[in-house]
Parts: sequence; structure tokens; C-alpha cells
Amino acid sequence: MKYKVTNNDFRTKAFQTPDGVKLVAPGDTATVHVSQPIGEVEGLKAELLDGEGYEEMDAPDITKMTVAELKTFAETNGIDLGEATKKDDILAAIELANEPKF
Repeated sequence: MKYKVTNNDFRTKAFQTPDGVKLVAPGDTATVHVSQPIGEVEGLKAELLDGEGYEEMDAPDITKMTVAELKTFAETNGIDLGEATKKDDILAAIELANEPKF
């Protein structure tokens, strides 16, 4: 998702983007690409730019991946597989890691 953010706070705001962390200094406005929606944050105005300027990517069908591909996918995405070695167990670990946390 692409947002136009204005930092009206006295502290620098940080956003996790696909390219790393993007910092927005107090008083500055910037465009940021993030994977999660930006909620209400004190001192921050965030305007969703409705997909302008980026391509939506389809999620890979992990059920068709081999065990080796799943392990690489998990490592690339920072997913801890624990003791999982079988395909079904690895898939379950990946799905669990992608569930929303409340």
C-alpha cells in the first residue's frame, strides 16, 4: 500500500517498507510503501493513495512448493519453522506465522 504521510509530531516516525526502514522527520511529508495499513497514530496524518504507483503482486502458492523451496521461503521471510521438517508441518508453521496477531 502506498501512503502520503505528514509527520506533525516532534519525534521522527519510522515505517517498515520492502526496501528497509523509511524515516520521516518532524514536519516532513513523504510517500511510503508499506505492507500493512497505517492505523491512527498521534501526530501523524496518513492518506492512502489507492494503489497509485505500485504493482500489486499475487501471493505465491506455497502448497505447490517443495520442502526445500518452503524452507527458503521461510528463511527469506523471517519465519521460524521450529522443529518442522515435513511439508505439512512446514506449511502449518508458515500459515501460523502469517495469521494476524491481536
